[in-house]
Amino acid sequence: MFFLSHNMNVLIIKQLFSPLALGWVSGQHLISSMNGINYINGFFDVLLLLGVLLYATNQHKETRLIRLVMAVIFLCNIAGYFYSAVVLLSIPSFKLFTAKRLLYDSIGWIIQFCWIYISYKILRYLNSEMELQAEFYGEGDAKILYFKSASLWQRFLHPVVDTIIAIMIFAPLISLIIQLKTGPQTNPFFDTRSVSESFFFGTVIFFRVIYYLIYEGVFGITPAKLLTETTVINDDGNKPALKDIVVRTLTRLIPFEAFTFFTSRGLHDKFSNTTVAITKRKL
Repeated sequence: MFFLSHNMNVLIIKQLFSPLALGWVSGQHLISSMNGINYINGFFDVLLLLGVLLYATNQHKETRLIRLVMAVIFLCNIAGYFYSAVVLLSIPSFKLFTAKRLLYDSIGWIIQFCWIYISYKILRYLNSEMELQAEFYGEGDAKILYFKSASLWQRFLHPVVDTIIAIMIFAPLISLIIQLKTGPQTNPFFDTRSVSESFFFGTVIFFRVIYYLIYEGVFGITPAKLLTETTVINDDGNKPALKDIVVRTLTRLIPFEAFTFFTSRGLHDKFSNTTVAITKRKL
């Protein structure tokens, strides 16, 4: 974050070894860096630094920021493979690849795999240190064990934070797809006016589905749930099956579905027989 340079070779090396490649959409443009520094990546660098300090000074109990950044690194590098695939499919001839380009891309793919593996292992380890917060209701033989559900403010915060992070992760990829769709004559940055609304929103919806399928399918969480220390479970208190995650994710596409969490149970919880429960650190 703090190493400023306008040298293209230096910028390429920085990009190659950075675990993050985030962007943001402002107006019609994709904003990711200024003066040779990607401030969005730098923001998460600072979050990771703070997370490590909190982890070290709180007897390894405070893990929210570390898990959040590791989750972003995990999906960001998976999105990097999507990005590479789109680039490869858009190149008309293999002859256009130079030896230097192939070497650079190959190193980049290996590094991306390493970041995916490292972030996955860290997330799995830190998540294993958490357990569901269970409480008993009733007395004597009538006692019923239940898992404490996420509060209303937590459910409200989740889609807001997840939407912001999803934009950061997939904005560079969506920008690339739009550039390839519209051709070189249009705005070289990010111009949604050059494509149909159905194409643009279809692309956004596709990656929104990918976002939830990967996070909740693999870990049972999303970055927002890591901040609130909650997780997705089925009615038995176990990790939901993949088919339940698919139903849960597709139900989110119903217009205004996000507001149904103001009722006793949101639609994506009801249709998939899942819920969001509070977790706590194991004693």
